[in-house]
Amino acid sequence: QRHDLSDVERDAAIDPAIRLVPYSEEQFDHFARLLVETYVDSLDMPELNDLRTPEQAMGSHLGSGREPSPELYRIEVGRESVGVLMFNPGGPDNAWDLTYLGLRPAWRRRGLGRAIVKAALAISAQAGAPALVLTFDERNHAARRLYESVGFRSCGSYDVYLRLFKG
Repeated sequence: QRHDLSDVERDAAIDPAIRLVPYSEEQFDHFARLLVETYVDSLDMPELNDLRTPEQAMGSHLGSGREPSPELYRIEVGRESVGVLMFNPGGPDNAWDLTYLGLRPAWRRRGLGRAIVKAALAISAQAGAPALVLTFDERNHAARRLYESVGFRSCGSYDVYLRLFKG
């Protein structure tokens, strides 16, 4: 899906109850554990849950090899780490790609996802991106409703074929 950012308020304030903490290497272990916690009961490619260690999961996001490098944030409410937000800037036509938004299960269905997506739109617009794009598992109807409710529109789809090897 795609959201044109020409009409997004660049100075939009992020909900003051939410804090986006930029990733740093010193946080690797905490960030990796939090990332895996957001996979619990996830509807996005649940077949992949429990197949990777926290370190492998983190490495897959950090090691994408794309330039510019991904932007990763830990989502905090109060003093609690509740989720992860990841972008890859500089995609096709310089659009930013919202590569991952995950919340720990106890923080889902509270409206927090909507606030985070709105923050993601503002961050991308402030960076000068013309659009924010994302993909999600078509079985995740809640994600589709969320993204469409804040203005994302379908720009195509693709099939993913997955073969799991035991070993």
